[in-house]
Amino acid sequence: MISAMPRCKTLFPALAGVLLLSLASCSWMPGSSSHAPDKLELEPVSFHDIRGWDKDAQEEALGAFLKSCKAFNVQPETGATGQGALLAPVAIWKSVCRNAAVVPPNNVGEARTFFEQYFVPFRASNHGDATGLFTGYYEPLLKGSLTRHRPFAYPVYGLPPAGTPAYTRAQMDFNVLMGKAPVLAYVDDPVQLFFLHIQGSGRIQLEDGKVLHVGYAGSNGLPYVSIGKRLVEKGIMKKEDVSMPSLKQWLYDHPNDMWQVMWENTSYVFFRPIEGDPLGTQQVPLTPERSLAVDARYIPLGMPVFVDTILPPTELAGMAIHRKLLIAQDTGGAIRGPLRGDIFFGFGPEAEARAGMLRSGGTCYLLVPRALAKAVQDAPGA
Repeated sequence: MISAMPRCKTLFPALAGVLLLSLASCSWMPGSSSHAPDKLELEPVSFHDIRGWDKDAQEEALGAFLKSCKAFNVQPETGATGQGALLAPVAIWKSVCRNAAVVPPNNVGEARTFFEQYFVPFRASNHGDATGLFTGYYEPLLKGSLTRHRPFAYPVYGLPPAGTPAYTRAQMDFNVLMGKAPVLAYVDDPVQLFFLHIQGSGRIQLEDGKVLHVGYAGSNGLPYVSIGKRLVEKGIMKKEDVSMPSLKQWLYDHPNDMWQVMWENTSYVFFRPIEGDPLGTQQVPLTPERSLAVDARYIPLGMPVFVDTILPPTELAGMAIHRKLLIAQDTGGAIRGPLRGDIFFGFGPEAEARAGMLRSGGTCYLLVPRALAKAVQDAPGA
């Protein structure tokens, strides 16, 4: 590298394993563990049972849902989506989408009526516990250059050629891919680059003022490891003190240990240039505060999900009740379990602040197409 990498203390051991990282995740958050296998349980309710349903701006959710419809519409009629009780023919979703397409835009009454007419709400729980965990992600802004010179020393790699070994994050940071993989840009801050990998998409402001949008292209396939969890396990931070801002600050405050800590997360993300808004796993543009990353083993992509949680206060905004209808359009390496959700907040300082501080309990309701609702209700364990 142009500037020498700081000498690191051997404070943390190396890790190994296999886990794929997708676009959205909150790798800095310490997670909880449970020995009981997760199980999505669904209880039918009425829309009147959902707090805040009658106050939400469902026309915003309808706009996000119509983006998912574009993904459904290119799938074959004989295809299927979802798993378990929510496994359904694509034809069911296409039918719902045809009705969504004729709803007048920007009309909250018509949008709310659409969702009430074509969906049945189910309260989601895991072994009878309806409390889920909600975090947030955003689109960061980095400073960069198309050429490598001080202070722009840290490469943002594109996808390497097929057959490239699964190098670790540490090996990548020591330039093992230089000359072997395309470089989209060079940025000036390794910590910001690390968190770009966490978010999975972002913007790079170049020296001439132009902005390069980058999105997730793939990963090295090595383990995703939460650095927040590791710092808690080592007794360096308390679990309640861990947030994205506090982790960033810790890394900046400990330059001798910064690299070794970041290398704990051996998963490494590659990017590609994109136009406009970032794409989720469903390959549709994400909508701020209306797109949700989920565990697709439980919640099908494209499904509307009403989330009832609390947004903690930040330096830019006070605490807020978040009761909104979102659309499951993304996944993430850290988003595991039937009641786990990651809310996309978009771009800008407030989005970063909200995403960085959010780690709240809450409840969620899955909106199941009426044509599928009876089968879901009659399914064992539903």
